[in-house]
Amino acid sequence: MPPSADLQDVGRLTAAIAAGDADAFSTLYTARFPLVYSVVRRATGLSEPDCLDITQEAFLRMIRRIKVTDDPQALDAWLARVARTSAYDHLRALRRRRARELRAARPDALPDARRRLEETESALAQAAQALAPLDDDRAELLRLRFGRSMTLQTLARAVGLNTGAAHGRVERAVRDAAAAGPSDD
Repeated sequence: MPPSADLQDVGRLTAAIAAGDADAFSTLYTARFPLVYSVVRRATGLSEPDCLDITQEAFLRMIRRIKVTDDPQALDAWLARVARTSAYDHLRALRRRRARELRAARPDALPDARRRLEETESALAQAAQALAPLDDDRAELLRLRFGRSMTLQTLARAVGLNTGAAHGRVERAVRDAAAAGPSDD
């Protein structure tokens, strides 16, 4: 693609983009969108919406890694390389996702999923049983700490305590729940 009139001073343009000039990037985007899109389309053979997404990702990569150059051909070659890399990365991610979906959809995966669901339901029932003897405040502390995996700092902020006090209350609640033991219902 021959350099367009608005890209005659490529050195100044790339320097401005590297410095964070949004207008300069807009100029590059407008001038080189057809180049980048066509490279992505040829590399993937995907639909227009997918290629547009990949093109946008390529331009995001470009803006983060732009190199100052005075050579329009070098800039175009670099843009094409970034576009191709973005396209190939997208295809690899697509293959990995499809492979995961196929593994999950295997008929022999169903018993594993059922077993995991039963184990989860059993663990939830045990947790509910352990929390039953506790008052609502202590049970909520344990739900937040272990059910929602809150850090002690986050938990302390959520309940209006300092970290040490939250830690002490959680420890006492765990001790009380363990002392209550499983009920023989």
